[in-house]
Amino acid sequence: LSGIFKAAVADELATRNPVAAIPRGKAQAKEPDPYPQDEADQIIAKLHATLAGKLRVYAHYYEAAFYTGLRPCELLALRPEEIDIERKRLRVCRVMVQGEIHERVKNKYARTVLLNDRAIKALEGALAMNSKGRYVFEPVDGRGEYIASENTPKRYLVAAVELLGFKWRKQYATRHTYATMCLMAGMTPAFVAKQLGHSVQVLLTTYARWIDSEADFMELNKLNTGGTGTELVQSAPAEQLTS
Repeated sequence: LSGIFKAAVADELATRNPVAAIPRGKAQAKEPDPYPQDEADQIIAKLHATLAGKLRVYAHYYEAAFYTGLRPCELLALRPEEIDIERKRLRVCRVMVQGEIHERVKNKYARTVLLNDRAIKALEGALAMNSKGRYVFEPVDGRGEYIASENTPKRYLVAAVELLGFKWRKQYATRHTYATMCLMAGMTPAFVAKQLGHSVQVLLTTYARWIDSEADFMELNKLNTGGTGTELVQSAPAEQLTS
């Protein structure tokens, strides 16, 4: 509506835009659409089965993406010295944006991510393929030090998803998949938020459905334990019920 009045003012059909002063509400954020864990694992397996030679780095890349929760821009900017396999952690402190490396992260704060076994396996695989370059994931064509576009690995993810007949989701869904896997495994929102570099409030807002689903069933299960409610009434002696 505001656009219509704005055009009318520009065409001198109106003297002012009567709705210009009305605050515009924020568009409702779309709910995350993660891959189910079994689909994520099948995608990773398909990449390992179909990619050979230098292209195999993309199988390691997506296994790391699904099991670290790093944003694509963070993963492409990751350097070997920021990975500590022995201590099972890595440091996120830079991003690749529009083909360039920037010494910053999205929320301005570097973070430490603790690594699970699948993440370690993926990173070890990528490091084993590394030619001692500055970045963990090197271009397979040897052009440049780092993969300068998120679309480069994307084509292999698209191919794997199509071969498996799964619903296509954006690359960022690897991060959502990690977050929801962690929450559904019973990890605390505070821990998961720290892993992702979110505030707890952002995590609770973004992934409320997955947090609520687990908490709801935990609450419901309280009825199934300890002899409560109608079970107590039914098992009570008759004299207690009539006294």
